[in-house]
Amino acid sequence: MYKKQPVALKEIFDEVGGSQRGITDILRLQRAWSVLMGERIATVTFPYRLKKGLLSVAVCDQIWLAEFPYIKEGMINKIKTYGIDLSDIRFKLSKMRQPVLPLPKEKQSLTNEQEKKIGALAAEIRNNGIREAYAGALTAFFRRKI
Repeated sequence: MYKKQPVALKEIFDEVGGSQRGITDILRLQRAWSVLMGERIATVTFPYRLKKGLLSVAVCDQIWLAEFPYIKEGMINKIKTYGIDLSDIRFKLSKMRQPVLPLPKEKQSLTNEQEKKIGALAAEIRNNGIREAYAGALTAFFRRKI
């Protein structure tokens, strides 16, 4: 049976981040990524390495990958304000899964006819709590744009 030999932490730091400071900086950056970059950018990217002032960022989509060179300077400035020494960002296409964010639905106002229909249907329910919940559900249904 093969047993692995122990590895010095310095070797691990050299391999993944260059130094212990690089490791702590990348961990801090990963935790604050969505706050610094905004939720939309954070859902399609992930910072995975920081070595000698070069940040490597995984991008899950080719279209986004093409966009980042145009906003890279702004991203660098935001990261620097967080106290991380950074000179450049390298973006790399990755197979990370992109979460699907639902598009916000526009609401439309109810017509008089819809309000009357909701009132008539809800009026037949005796329990106040159930009647209000039912009227609320019907209102939400009629307000959504299809």
